[in-house]
Amino acid sequence: MLENSITDTPEYDRLWLRAKYWYSRSLSWGTFGHNPLDVSLITGHTPNGMIAGEYDEQQRPAKLESNHHPIYAIQYPNEMPRYLMDGGAGSGDVHLLGNIGVFDGETGLLIDKVEDKV
Repeated sequence: MLENSITDTPEYDRLWLRAKYWYSRSLSWGTFGHNPLDVSLITGHTPNGMIAGEYDEQQRPAKLESNHHPIYAIQYPNEMPRYLMDGGAGSGDVHLLGNIGVFDGETGLLIDKVEDKV
């Protein structure tokens, strides 16, 4: 484990990381990783409609694949959540604004949202 997960992660990984961010390296492939930080992590420009996985010890059922791009949370008990957001705004459709999330500054929880449905 990195001493400081944010500053010790290379800039390229912070911008382009995919499977290594979503999934645990120590558990089986397809098992969501834990959030080791005491803050919520919000990741944008992520094609989360296609993300699927299970929680270790199957604490919650796997997410079903979706054709739209919701705001999707991965959260284990007693941990801050990780949010994956993408509204498809890069698709070229000028009417898509992408997803907008409003988060509580103390708890890191999503308190309001607007999701584009593609």
